[in-house]
Amino acid sequence: MKALSESRESPATSVVDEIIRRHYPTDRHPYRMFEQAVHEKLPAGGVIVDAGCGRHAEVLLEFSQRARLAVGLDMVDCRVKGVSFIRTDLTNIPLPDNFADVVMSRSVFEHLEHPAEVYRELNRILKPGGHLIFLTPNRWSYTSLGSSLVPNRWHPLLVRLMNGRDEADTFATHYRTNSPGAIRRLARNSGFGIDSIEPLKHYPYCLVFSPTLFRVAVMYDRIIGSREPFRWLRPCLLSVLRKQPGRANSAA
Repeated sequence: MKALSESRESPATSVVDEIIRRHYPTDRHPYRMFEQAVHEKLPAGGVIVDAGCGRHAEVLLEFSQRARLAVGLDMVDCRVKGVSFIRTDLTNIPLPDNFADVVMSRSVFEHLEHPAEVYRELNRILKPGGHLIFLTPNRWSYTSLGSSLVPNRWHPLLVRLMNGRDEADTFATHYRTNSPGAIRRLARNSGFGIDSIEPLKHYPYCLVFSPTLFRVAVMYDRIIGSREPFRWLRPCLLSVLRKQPGRANSAA
């Protein structure tokens, strides 16, 4: 399976690139591990839904050949050959019950304002035994904590200045399902069992503009990555949930 390229839009300095190569193996990149988890759970000829596919549906295209049907959901327009697209809010998805083998979502759950409704809706469209797989920032990482201190109206400008991302592609963050405890509670109340919740290392992409700050952040990352009590401070959470057959949803 072809791996996704890194999402940074502005090239890092040679110093930063060398640090990344030395300390962050490509096969342990959170995007690669997310893709591998989806690959393991998606049966050949199955149905996959990308909850928050984005304008270009890059992740969904990775699985369009393996799947019988690949469906992208988002509130921004997407016109990509090889996938079906529905413009929709994730709290009210116009798909039938027991529709998908896998629902995946990357870098979306931090933006959910009403996560309990989204969990229940994704559970509804999954087949019994189907999987919800999502990668999202950890609420307790320094980047998420820092982001929480900055008003959402300033996020587009700051992201453009630090990483060169288009302001139109920066959305409000809420971090309401971005800790292991929140994920477990929401999963339980919406009829999911938990296969795994794994904290992952990731290089400090928001600091690539400054080699000095980048080095400091890498040192911190190495400390929390090497000590078991601190592993839940790692910047990413990869969750694999399973729809439990015959389990009725309850209020969160």
